[in-house]
Amino acid sequence: LTTLPETPDRIQRELTLLALLRGPLMWTRGWGAPEVKQTLTRAFELSQHSEEAPQLFTVLYGWAAYYGNHAEYRTALELIERCLRLADRNQDSGLRLMADYMFQVFLAHRGELVQAREYCEQRLTQYDPTVHGALAFRFGMDPGVALTGYAALTAWYLGYPDHALTRARDTWTLAQDLSHPPSQAAGALLLSWVHL
Repeated sequence: LTTLPETPDRIQRELTLLALLRGPLMWTRGWGAPEVKQTLTRAFELSQHSEEAPQLFTVLYGWAAYYGNHAEYRTALELIERCLRLADRNQDSGLRLMADYMFQVFLAHRGELVQAREYCEQRLTQYDPTVHGALAFRFGMDPGVALTGYAALTAWYLGYPDHALTRARDTWTLAQDLSHPPSQAAGALLLSWVHL
């Protein structure tokens, strides 16, 4: 791509590749790795030229995760709110589900566990694996696995071990049905955490 002239088509291709690269980099290098920041920085620069909501959303989502993992919650929240507005403006239930997941993670990390659990349980009713399953390949994890897993963790932290175990088993079952190794690994990890 670097050998091509900077046309709108080339910018779009690079943005698509960077958006796809973000997820695997986060899983293999770490959510706060310098390579992730470098990829997100370039993707954000390019996304300013893009009118496509899904690509801009993917970049903003990546930044929200990056800043959240650096405990820069104010910046993360601003990015999550932009994701929520973008999903609503485009009436995209998949993007809304991913933004909702990120928002409930934000609530949990701020210690608002009751709100995070309630928010998560509400959003799970909107998840449909046949409609939203492909999001795993764009965002690095299936939203159903992510939401169910966080429901398990927040239930555990709030003192509901039986409910936490039920949700962790749900996470594992859902993850096994997917053809997405990072989601499968996350399902196994969540079930292991609850058992530990």
